[in-house]
Amino acid sequence: MTKAMLTKVILGLLVATLARPPIAEAAYLGTVSSQDGYQFEMVTGANVSWSVTFLSVVRGKLVVDNVITGNGGTARMAVTVSRTAERLILLLDTRGGSAALRMFVGGNQVEIIADENSDSRAVFDVTG
Repeated sequence: MTKAMLTKVILGLLVATLARPPIAEAAYLGTVSSQDGYQFEMVTGANVSWSVTFLSVVRGKLVVDNVITGNGGTARMAVTVSRTAERLILLLDTRGGSAALRMFVGGNQVEIIADENSDSRAVFDVTG
């Protein structure tokens, strides 16, 4: 391999390393029982549009379980968990303002907040 070719390869690897996109961050919120599932509700103003994407990891593959969209707040909704799921990931996006996604897992309540400028992610491990 010539010196010029080697220089191009090293430069290309350096650019590829520095040009990668930022890693997505998610809040780890504990565990969810596959037998009990969980409940969630949206808390926001009437003019805020929102979307929650429910994903699960099953045998190392990412699966979209459900996508729920709406305007304004909602009452509590029950969500079942697949028995084969190893991990749950929730993606919350909003338009028109901020929103809080309240989740009721066992006897605990957790809250995820998102606004127009940032989407929020939450991760749960699934137990028995």
